[in-house]
Amino acid sequence: MALFRNENVILGPNAGIELPNGGGQSTLVGLQLVEVFPFFSAAAPAAGSQCLFIVPPVASAATGALPQGKYLYAGAQVFYTTASTSGTIQFFHDTGTQAPGAGTAITAATSIATAGPLTVYVPQSSGLSLATQVFSPGDRISMTFAGTMTGQANLTVSMYMARYIATGVGGGLAY
Repeated sequence: MALFRNENVILGPNAGIELPNGGGQSTLVGLQLVEVFPFFSAAAPAAGSQCLFIVPPVASAATGALPQGKYLYAGAQVFYTTASTSGTIQFFHDTGTQAPGAGTAITAATSIATAGPLTVYVPQSSGLSLATQVFSPGDRISMTFAGTMTGQANLTVSMYMARYIATGVGGGLAY
């Protein structure tokens, strides 16, 4: 029986992964459990939707894609030095062939105002289903800018995504 890192305590989710580099000896790396995906705009961003993060594809020997697993939306932070006139940002979970911003909203509020406080933290919403907050390979997070973004300066959006670990058969961890 082969042992996979999520089937054994010794080879648990924090074990290193061997990355073949094609040019010599492989590299051993550990899993980063929470990743930050930034967006920055020095001037007012244009209204519309754009993709912020795409979950890596399913592991494949044919393509060389390494196993990355699923991700869980852990929150976002919005910061700017100059507020907009009446702009807003909304985050979406897009799947399949949906255009950016056409998926399910993943934030509790309808939109986050960029005309108010300089720093806004957008936590997970307890009102959303787990399916909305868990991102499978190929799923995307997009954000939509709406309203009047005029005057907005130095907008920084940081999206926090955690590796999703679910309890599998026999109490093991499954990705």
